[in-house]
Amino acid sequence: MQYERTIEGIGFDSGGEHAAYVGGLKTKAYAAWCGMLSRCYGAKSYKAVDNCEVHEEWHDFQNFAEWFNNNPFSDKGYYLNKSLLVPKSTIYSKETVCLLPPELAKSVLVKGKKQKNLLGTHWKEDRGKWYATVGLGSSKAKFLGVFNTEIEAHNAFVEAKNSVIRSAADDWAGLISDRAYEALKNYDVRDFIY
Repeated sequence: MQYERTIEGIGFDSGGEHAAYVGGLKTKAYAAWCGMLSRCYGAKSYKAVDNCEVHEEWHDFQNFAEWFNNNPFSDKGYYLNKSLLVPKSTIYSKETVCLLPPELAKSVLVKGKKQKNLLGTHWKEDRGKWYATVGLGSSKAKFLGVFNTEIEAHNAFVEAKNSVIRSAADDWAGLISDRAYEALKNYDVRDFIY
């Protein structure tokens, strides 16, 4: 049966047990599904993620909602994350997505992929030295030191980023899925940037 693809020309609802609206308000599952489709297929002004797609199975709201509503963390306001379990993943699917608390999702995010220097580094012309910093999610960046070479500064960043994320795993144990916990314990920022 063909369904009208009403969300971003991709998403449809085949009908079933999972409601899109309750009391005139979007359900959490429907809001997360619409947001995911908009991130991948929305107009450029709304699109936050380049080169991503949603697995065909999740084009149907009912399939996504089945996964979402059966997730024990779906009522916590967590974010969909498609790259922690499978680094550099461009696909939203039940195999690649986990739910993460906003502050943890921001911490594992690797920014600056298009910068001219190695990640975590910047050159201080007036000092003739390389500086290294690491972002800590929603808080300010932490200064890691001054280095003679860019690679030394970058290595300090890698060590610090990995340490921050791996220690966060224990802080969130029981509050995230086992798969997300294991991915955090084995986190290596280099998997996300190289």
